[in-house]
This record gives sequence, structure tokens and C-alpha cells, in this order.
Amino acid sequence: MSCDLQNHNVLVVDNSPFMARLIKKSLTKFGFQDENIWTANDGNQAILLTELQEFNLITSSVHLKLKDGFTLLKQLRNNGNETAKSTPFVLISAEDKSCFPDDLPTQEPFAYLRKPFSPQGLENTLQQVLGLESSANGGSALPENGDSPALSQEPAGNIHSNIVKIFIDTTMEAFGQYMAVAEPGSPQEGNSITGDFMASVDLTDENSKIRLVLTLGFPEKAACKVYEGIFGAIDMDQVCGVVEELANIVGGIIKPKIDDFHKEFFELAQKGKIWEDAGEPHLKFQLGLPQSKSGSDSQAEASEENGANLIVPFKTFDETIHLLVEFQPIS
Repeated sequence: MSCDLQNHNVLVVDNSPFMARLIKKSLTKFGFQDENIWTANDGNQAILLTELQEFNLITSSVHLKLKDGFTLLKQLRNNGNETAKSTPFVLISAEDKSCFPDDLPTQEPFAYLRKPFSPQGLENTLQQVLGLESSANGGSALPENGDSPALSQEPAGNIHSNIVKIFIDTTMEAFGQYMAVAEPGSPQEGNSITGDFMASVDLTDENSKIRLVLTLGFPEKAACKVYEGIFGAIDMDQVCGVVEELANIVGGIIKPKIDDFHKEFFELAQKGKIWEDAGEPHLKFQLGLPQSKSGSDSQAEASEENGANLIVPFKTFDETIHLLVEFQPIS
């Protein structure tokens, strides 16, 4: 298999340098040559590269600056050159396929890989899209949405234990992406967290005037340990990317899990207002791009206009990281 792929050109499109590096590393293990793997950090750059170079495989994140992965796929399939129209394409996202646009051209050769994914999951997806071996589930490492979570976690203030458990389970699941274990502590109310590496992502529902902001705060040692477990030698310029991508994965995993909590989320975000619509429609959150910062004892502080806040500590590599969840109203 490796010999067949040595001369194949691959384009990896991702706004996260960390994620692009992780995918590139997996591709070389699969058999592609490092010098034949190109990277682009936005959809416009990807289009330009496809006009200059023929590729045998394209992988793309959904959330990109300037032009997202959905638009990129549509443009390549509908308006690209003949080679680009038939190039195997792998769409990578932390979101469920139910979030895909109805007009997305998913005819083969196409595959969807959901984060968090294992190396074996990526290999299965590559085999599928390249026609080397069929794969029934496209390599996704996540199960389909199941029943509502059981009441097994203590509530934090006025935040129901069902909701608390979703945030805890999702964070632990995201850590599994990097073969790291996160053990949750007792959830609590609070307004701020600190860390040497901070990353946040927001989920917004404009119709319901609700925004969730999820922020991870890492001490330096824990972030370095996670990075070291993936790449070996530590590159401090890239370590913050680990935390940023974890926040992105948490946001993507949690998005479909919270659709049925419209009443609870509305009342948490809107400072005690009562949701009166008996129909209780599903939430339709839009996932934003992750933001990150680093520096000794950086701080994330909840807005004074927030409804409820939730802080959950997690132990990993004998260090404590924190997840801050803010339920915000949109004016």
C-alpha cells in the first residue's frame, strides 16, 4: 500500500496548525511522503493550490476562515477543473452529519471523518475514500446519539445534573482523542479560571438569543504532556494548539447533545426568565472558531451579563485543568 501512495499529492486544509500537523503525521504513517503533503489554512488558499497542482487526496476541516469546508467542497465539485471534481475528498469535523447543508455534494469519492478520531479511524476512512477497502462507518470514532444521559452527576447551583454530566462526559471524550485521561472533580459555580494556556469556543443560537462560551484553562505542564504524547519532542510555539483544538472538539461533540435542552438553556442564559412556549423547539447552535491565548496565569472571566456559569476541574497528568461554561443572553 505504501509504495502505491509514495508519489501521490495530498492537500490538507485546516485553520489549526496543530490539527494540520496531526493529520500530516498520520498521512505519512499511512504511506504518503512528507514532501508530497501540502497544507492550506483557509478555503481560498486551497482553491488556489488546486489550480496550481493536481492532488490525489484532499482533507478539509469544516470551520475555516474566509471560505468554509462546505463551500470548498461545493466549489471543487461544481466549478473546479476536471481533476478537482473527482479528487477523493475527506471532510473532517467535530459536528454531526445532521449539520451538513442539504445541497452538499457528497457523491463518491467522498468520506466524512468525525472528531475525535483514532489513527485507525483515519486509516479506515482513507481506505474507503481511496477505494482500497470499504468502511461501513467512515472511520468515525463516535457513536450515534443515544438516550438522554442518566442523572449521575451532582448539579452545580441551579444547573441541572443532566446538563452538568453532558459537559463532563464530552470533555473526557475529547481528551480521549489524544490518548489522555481526564478525571473530573466536583462541579461548581464561579466566574473565572486561570491557566498558562487558554482556549475558548462559542456556540450561538440567534433565534433563542442564547450563547454558550466554553473555555479550557491548562497549566503549562499538562498542556506539554498532552502535546508530548502526540508528537514526542515539545515545540512550545505549538503547544497552545493542543488546547485550542481540544476546545474545538468539545464544542463540536457537545453541539448535538444539547439540542433537547431548549427550556433549561434559555432560562439559564436569560437570568431567570421563564420559557413559555409549550412546543419547546430544538436549539440550533452555530459553532464558532476557537480562540486561544497563552501566558503565565492567563485568566478567563465570565461577563457580568451572563446568566449561569459552571466550572468543572479535571485532573490529568497530576495537574488540574478547568472548564468554564458560560450561559450568555444575546441582546
